[in-house]
Amino acid sequence: MKNIKNNIKYGILLVGLLLSVILTSCEDNDDLVTTPEIESISLAANDSVVMGGMRQNMYIVRGRGFSSLEKIYFNDYDTYFNPTLVTDEVIFVTIDANTPYDQSSEMLILVTNSAAVEYEFDILQPAPGITSFSPKTGDAGTQVTILGSVFENLESVFFGENEATILSNSDTEIVVEAPAISAPSPVIVTTAGGSTSSEKLFGGLLFKFYDEQLNPDWWIGGWGVTNDFANTENVLTGEVSLKVEIAAWSGFQIGNGGAPVLAEDYNTLQFEIYPENDGNIMVVTNNDYENGYLISITGGEWQTVSIPIENLSLAGLESLDNVVLQEFNGTGNVYYIDDFGLL
Repeated sequence: MKNIKNNIKYGILLVGLLLSVILTSCEDNDDLVTTPEIESISLAANDSVVMGGMRQNMYIVRGRGFSSLEKIYFNDYDTYFNPTLVTDEVIFVTIDANTPYDQSSEMLILVTNSAAVEYEFDILQPAPGITSFSPKTGDAGTQVTILGSVFENLESVFFGENEATILSNSDTEIVVEAPAISAPSPVIVTTAGGSTSSEKLFGGLLFKFYDEQLNPDWWIGGWGVTNDFANTENVLTGEVSLKVEIAAWSGFQIGNGGAPVLAEDYNTLQFEIYPENDGNIMVVTNNDYENGYLISITGGEWQTVSIPIENLSLAGLESLDNVVLQEFNGTGNVYYIDDFGLL
């Protein structure tokens, strides 16, 4: 009988121990499985609290219950996060470059192993990007096509301080009617995300060597070249371009036979060129072949060559008398040239 009593006593103790372990385990699990709460979001760069963010920037999410974080969504976009940058109270996360920014949800969602929490947070539209515009020059009323990105919510297009008339626009293209301008001007696109100014200027040529035709006051020289000033095969603006078939190390030359062109009145020598093949060109001014300006060109595409006057061999000279484009690859080439002159 004594053994039976002892067995009952030990059994009661064992059950008590098991219940204690179970209850402790449940309490520990309750500590881990908590509903996440978001208190604030800050820009990591300066730790300032914000209500909206930009793509490709890092932010700090503060709150609690983040230990078991499984997913982060900005505007329903599944966003990568580094688990080593997550504690129970802090998350460091970068908004992905592909996150949608013009969307009705405008919400940050955190998902843990126990629950999900939403927090109102706007993904702001980035500033627009300008990749190119064409044509590069033109009078008031010229139709200009601007290519780029993030042109949504377009507000205005300016050429310098003068507003252009918008004819049509999409997310990647804007067509405008150029305004009257008195000097070469940047193209400025403004959207809800901000303003961006083009690196290149529109209407740049204050003095033209060639534009549809050779300047009647200028003469043609050079060696090893065949010139066609009314070429229609490959044209950037207008109806014709200048085609130059040039032999190895040969030069296309134009010179001034009219009134002096004062170098101090201009900032840049510029031309548009389409070479059939990759190569190099030595730009020589006033027959100073020892101090030419070497440029590299890419075959099969139009490109703008802009050379500051200060980089050309015009020091101490009052006027620009002639310009030579010398083939400097030793292979020969074919150049299509347009809008050649001075800014």
